[in-house]
Amino acid sequence: MYTKSGKRLHQQGRCLYLLNDEAKTAQIVKGERIGRRKRYRIPHSVMVNGERYTIDFVSINAYKNTRQLKYLIVPDNITYVDEYNFSNLQNLRRIHIGKGVEYISSWIFSLNKKLQTFIVDKHNKHIYFDGVTIYSTDGKVALASPFEPKKISIREGVERVEATAYWYNDNVEEIIFPSTLKKIGDNSFSHCSNLREILLPEGCETLDIQCFEGCAKLETVDLPSTIKHLNVEVFEGCEAMRCITIRCNEVLEPVIYMNNEFNFLNDCTIRVPKHLIEMYRAHSVWGKRTKVESID
Repeated sequence: MYTKSGKRLHQQGRCLYLLNDEAKTAQIVKGERIGRRKRYRIPHSVMVNGERYTIDFVSINAYKNTRQLKYLIVPDNITYVDEYNFSNLQNLRRIHIGKGVEYISSWIFSLNKKLQTFIVDKHNKHIYFDGVTIYSTDGKVALASPFEPKKISIREGVERVEATAYWYNDNVEEIIFPSTLKKIGDNSFSHCSNLREILLPEGCETLDIQCFEGCAKLETVDLPSTIKHLNVEVFEGCEAMRCITIRCNEVLEPVIYMNNEFNFLNDCTIRVPKHLIEMYRAHSVWGKRTKVESID
């Protein structure tokens, strides 16, 4: 059966592949059962009617029921592993990423609490790992973190933190952002349950949906003058919030979706430039829920 893209689905045993006959490449749609195996290497290729197809892509949820797995090898031929494939594995200890992988999201390997070793091949030209964070090789994107350190120091030069990069880190207590930061992606730091303070640098413009959602102990936030808007869901569930500093030279207009409200603002103080105090106090959202004080 052919898809709209001109590729064809091929069933082989329990496995399902999406074949590109022109390029002779294959995508794993449904992988083999790993079962009780403790070590697993994603296959290099598959033979179909006497022809060899190089496997370069692993689709979302291709692998299931792999809870006994301890050592995962992603070989050089794989360029992309889609979401959820090896997440929440209670016994996974070690991951080796080959030189062909072009992108990694924390959705792939998230919630592996016993992970001890994460290696990216030194010849990989697309990503690199500094022991805490996986970065794009141009140094502009923080992609993911396989571990849960108490302190996260994101490298200078990073302009974007990718969606879900550090989410569900129960250990992190401190985050140091680079001066080059411009954007924080969806759920990047959501459910970091021990994070108490956020200080964002001047130049940061965008906080995507739920990027700090569910940070239950978050108390203080300092937003730079360059922030363009504040989404209602950015701090959703941050019930301990007590002070937000807003350095914008104009009133920062909150973005509200449907019936969502800024519940995190209850009993919260906001600190703003002196000339904007009365405007914030008269604002339908800020003035209703907060005490307004001057930054000065």
